[in-house]
Amino acid sequence: MKITDRILIVLENKGITKYKFCKDLSFSNGFLDKSREISTDKYANILSYFDDINPTWLLTGKGEMLNDGNSNDNLNKKIVDTEIDKYEIRNKLLSVNEKSSKYNTVCESCIEKERVIKALTNQIELLTQNVKDLRLDKEDYKEMLKAATLKNCTDKDSSNTN
Repeated sequence: MKITDRILIVLENKGITKYKFCKDLSFSNGFLDKSREISTDKYANILSYFDDINPTWLLTGKGEMLNDGNSNDNLNKKIVDTEIDKYEIRNKLLSVNEKSSKYNTVCESCIEKERVIKALTNQIELLTQNVKDLRLDKEDYKEMLKAATLKNCTDKDSSNTN
């Protein structure tokens, strides 16, 4: 028997509809329609909703459905709560490790992008210098052309005057 089956037994015992139960705990309407495992968050919410339910019975099916008020059940609830806390902490640590791994990948990607940017910046600087050199060469050629044209004109004038 799965935990969802035991929840249905509790609901029947207490006269609560599946709809009311799901609505009160903000679970999806089909939550109890499928036989499946449930998250620790949902398990903790259910135990809070039914404070008289034996957490060991709800989780494993062992023992009595209802707490009889003896200290063993309270101890069992504390143990289950502690296990839930440990599970949640473990999941949070795993989540942090996954995020850290993603950030390392991002950092490696950033390093590669920085390398490419630096190489492109160097190329831009070289091309800018080449453009400056070509402009200077163009000015030199203009001056040389002007001088040659002026000399040619001067030579023509002197040959015409003779």
